[in-house]
Amino acid sequence: MLEIRFFIRLIFIIIAGVVYTIVIIVWQNPATAHFYIIFIFFLKSIYLLIIKEYLMNIIYSDKAIPNRIVKSIFLAGPSPREMSVHDWRIEAVEYLKKINFDGTIFIPVPENRFHGGSDNSSWTYTNQVNWECEARNVADIILFWIPRSISGKMPGFVTNIEFCEDLHSGKIVYGRPEDAEKCKYLDKRFQDLNLIVHNKLEDVINQAVSILGEGSLRNDGEVYVPLFIWKTEEFILKNLDKTFGNKEESEITKISIIKFSELFKYLLDFSNIGMIYVLLLKFN
Repeated sequence: MLEIRFFIRLIFIIIAGVVYTIVIIVWQNPATAHFYIIFIFFLKSIYLLIIKEYLMNIIYSDKAIPNRIVKSIFLAGPSPREMSVHDWRIEAVEYLKKINFDGTIFIPVPENRFHGGSDNSSWTYTNQVNWECEARNVADIILFWIPRSISGKMPGFVTNIEFCEDLHSGKIVYGRPEDAEKCKYLDKRFQDLNLIVHNKLEDVINQAVSILGEGSLRNDGEVYVPLFIWKTEEFILKNLDKTFGNKEESEITKISIIKFSELFKYLLDFSNIGMIYVLLLKFN
């Protein structure tokens, strides 16, 4: 998925670069900036339509944890006890698609069961428990949505344990409907940490996506490092020390590398091309 998104984005950036060359070098007329900006927005619209198929990587509980992650959300909360009970994660996935979320989603339900079928024959309860623990450790954000209903066969007993395990992880966002049952204690513990309790699914998803931002690519064992730690300057400098060995680079050199990597990331962001062009015109 990541490779496909990268190459599609690269193709569109090359197209934008070719058009920029024609406008500036061939036509030599900065007044065509309006044309270029309109073209960029048109190109971006086409890009989003094409890339939409590849935006989100959904990992179900009978699938392996990916070895490449940019940003990820674990959808924690009650799961239906029976096939006839509706799973709230369906709305969550649809909303994430609607806002063009382009990260990894961990869904603690086997794929066939999530889509209304029977469980995978190789699925076991032990596999489920082990997968959930590992996926929550890997996830950059653990999103708890708890529409608890005892009579509605969404009791969320396991959710209580997971919530307490993850409460001080620095990775959770939490919400529940106004009519959710027996959530008062969870509310109190969460609010004691000066954190927001949401009562709309869309709001808790928006908070999670906002926290993640653009994310950061991690490979293999790096996926076990949470994004909020990975992006700290101390962790970046430690990685640079490991990369460069015992060479005596100055702190200024290291920080310059960090700043350059951020600039390079900005330049590769398709949504920033129009702004880059405007800045080029300004200094032309």
